[in-house]
Amino acid sequence: MISLRDVNSMKNLINNQPVLSLPFTKGIDSGYAVYKKKLSGHIEQGLDKSTYDSESAILTVLSILLHRYTDQVEFLIGSPKINSNSSTTEEVDKFFLFEMNMTGYEKLTFTELYKKVEKELNNTQQSHSYKTLQAECRKGSPLFQVLYGFTNMTNFSDESSEKVVRQIVNFQEHSGTCLGIYVLRNQSETILHMVYDKSRASQNDVTRMIGHFETLLHCMLNESESLFNRTSLLTEEEHHLLLNQICENSCELPKEGQIHDLFTKQVNLNPEAIAIVVGEKHITYQEVNCKVNQLAYYLQKKGASEGDIIGICLSRSAEIIISQLAVLKIGGAYVPLDPAYPSERLASMMSDSGLKFVLCETTLRQQLHTSDAKIIDLQVEMKNIETESTAELNLVINDNELAYIIYTSGSTGEPKGVMVEHHSIRNLYYAVKEHLCFDKNRSIVALASIAFDIFVIESLIALAYGAKVVIANEIEQHDPMALNELIKNNKIEILPGTPARLQMLLNDNLHTDCLKSLKLICMGGEPFPPRLFEEVRDVTNAKILNIYGPTETTVYATIKELENSNDITIGNQLCNYECYIMDQYMQLQPIGVKGELCIAGAGLARGYHNRDKLNQERFIEHPFKPGKRIYRTGDIALLLANGEIKYIERTDSQVKIRGHRIELGEIEKVLERAPNVRQAVVIDRVNEKGGIFLAAYLIVEKKSSDEKQTAEWREYLKDFLPSYMWPTVFLQMDSLPLTTNGKIDRKKLPNHQMESLNSGNYVAPRSLLEERIKDIWVDVIDNHNIGINDHFLELGGDSLLATLVISRINGEFEVKLTLNEFLSEPTIVEVAAKVSSKTVNQSSVGKKKRNAIMPKSRTLNSKKLTDLSNE
Repeated sequence: MISLRDVNSMKNLINNQPVLSLPFTKGIDSGYAVYKKKLSGHIEQGLDKSTYDSESAILTVLSILLHRYTDQVEFLIGSPKINSNSSTTEEVDKFFLFEMNMTGYEKLTFTELYKKVEKELNNTQQSHSYKTLQAECRKGSPLFQVLYGFTNMTNFSDESSEKVVRQIVNFQEHSGTCLGIYVLRNQSETILHMVYDKSRASQNDVTRMIGHFETLLHCMLNESESLFNRTSLLTEEEHHLLLNQICENSCELPKEGQIHDLFTKQVNLNPEAIAIVVGEKHITYQEVNCKVNQLAYYLQKKGASEGDIIGICLSRSAEIIISQLAVLKIGGAYVPLDPAYPSERLASMMSDSGLKFVLCETTLRQQLHTSDAKIIDLQVEMKNIETESTAELNLVINDNELAYIIYTSGSTGEPKGVMVEHHSIRNLYYAVKEHLCFDKNRSIVALASIAFDIFVIESLIALAYGAKVVIANEIEQHDPMALNELIKNNKIEILPGTPARLQMLLNDNLHTDCLKSLKLICMGGEPFPPRLFEEVRDVTNAKILNIYGPTETTVYATIKELENSNDITIGNQLCNYECYIMDQYMQLQPIGVKGELCIAGAGLARGYHNRDKLNQERFIEHPFKPGKRIYRTGDIALLLANGEIKYIERTDSQVKIRGHRIELGEIEKVLERAPNVRQAVVIDRVNEKGGIFLAAYLIVEKKSSDEKQTAEWREYLKDFLPSYMWPTVFLQMDSLPLTTNGKIDRKKLPNHQMESLNSGNYVAPRSLLEERIKDIWVDVIDNHNIGINDHFLELGGDSLLATLVISRINGEFEVKLTLNEFLSEPTIVEVAAKVSSKTVNQSSVGKKKRNAIMPKSRTLNSKKLTDLSNE
């Protein structure tokens, strides 16, 4: 804390002060109000008996409270100079200014912090003119965010006290400051006056703040040698309310049977109902169950037994779900292996999980060449499998048996496996019933990869409720036109997915009519943008759910039905889940104060497979229930007054891109093994369209041509990371910026504009085909300076925008270009070559109607695609 005498210094300080994120609710009234609270008798006595100076003690507590509310260590506090003898109408102009800097104070006791505050308060003697400074500072914002005052009224009348209060309110209204805390003390009592802007704070907000203020003051007086950061802010009533009414949702749910038993129950109830649809193929519940039982018996014959871990590496087909259920019925646990993953990543997952068997198909066996597991090719063995019994196995599986292991990105450079037990899936089944409206025969589209935990909802949970599961193929997953047709043709009523995938549909405005017939849209995996809600509501009346849940808490943990774009939260916890907002010392945060979201309850995973150290860091002892565990999500959130949770951001280097959870550390570790790389830092950036992309900053052994070197790095990453983890840009650096502690300062890494990364060697389209493809790119990524050798990702594109480009190319030229084909060599010249080589089933590409956002079509008469390539 310092007293600033130089006006220019004060001007710079005030203009650059950080905004305090106070835990206030936006009000509907206008004007200022005063909330009075007499300090309790025991606090009065404590102040009288202590060696603390009252003014310094109360300023110390206010500083602690602001720090604890906002997690900021630097902030300004203004203090108007009040004359208790002056007229009520006299305008207050003079003030003191304190610059509070609590950097490095986290290990101080109350007494130690008090001494620092007292010393600086005593040194602050000079007052300043408000009018003079206001004229010098930036217009449109108040000079102060918080005001403080302490006036000893011992020798003055009650009338003088009222005059002081009126002067305080007048000054605060004039200054536009949101919050002021003023203490008036006389011989018999000390009264806190909280003056607040009713448009920016409510009476409930200031009431809670007074409670926290008194709690801290009481602790300071009675536990003076305690660390001030380790003391709870909550009153006893507030603590009880949070623990017993808001943070826990305890429900009595049935405990009989596991998820595969619930599926079998549906088989018995509706054997002829359609269970799975793949293309034109419809499979009934009875048929699925017969195949499940046959595969289960076959696995047992091959030596698989209860407790075995079995991989599933299959293309998008009914066999994926059949394999899931078969593994569960024999008491095994399945590990989903997405065939789109690089073989090295699959090998890492297979090795770590200790697979005994892998269920695959002939075309995918080559990706599993490094495995020691016994490979079962379902295509080769189908005839043998079909000779097995279709009778029920009727094995009793215990609640705490493992059901599956799903691998997510890991900061160590290797993916980490999350182990989920049977009881967690069963709890999820019952917990989502009232939200997901899974009536019998209601149809849901399965869009997620089997390696994405939402597939558990799309497959196991859906079938256990008797729904019809329509499995989207690889093209339908990414192509808006194909997905639109799939939803319409199958009369899909439930659309799960990520906001990014929903945005993909909305961006292609010729293919949004499928949304009109939907009954339910379930979005999760990443934040739901308010703008997206408005776009969705314009085309459908479907119920929209915003859902949150890490893989470690079994798919879902909280849920919220969205009704307007101004009220987007992740909602309340599901049945038998507990959600707490905690500070870094695992103390409950008050309503409106940010902290780490920690989750406990029935959905909690067993932990990470073979990651003891990480388990100790993330799955810790429950602070309120001895013997139980709680999961630290790493997500920053806050609790609203209505009990809902608002997601804010991550605490670490984990990011979400189009629903995929990515540890930036894993990408960095892989890059640091790449040729010519000494050190790598990867961060997420936002492009002009609001999309998230990854940027890699590299210290190299020897600098070389950016274009050539980048191509080599991309080629290297293909063997280790899936495409959604590839950085969009690679920047070679001479050095990396460091903090004062010698750590990499990610905030100071250069944020290059995407257009500046284009190749300087512009090459224009050489044929009408390349010109047409360029038009598509220009429309989608809104960049007109595109040459045929420019890299799509470096122009600002990403895999989501790539799906739009592919959709338009496929629709324009009637080909089937895939996302992997596009991303493998995303330049116009390479894409044109691939399109030209595809089989074209039309005589004229000019007859195809162009999409609405495309430029006006050129007249092509009846030219063939080969002609376009040569022009």
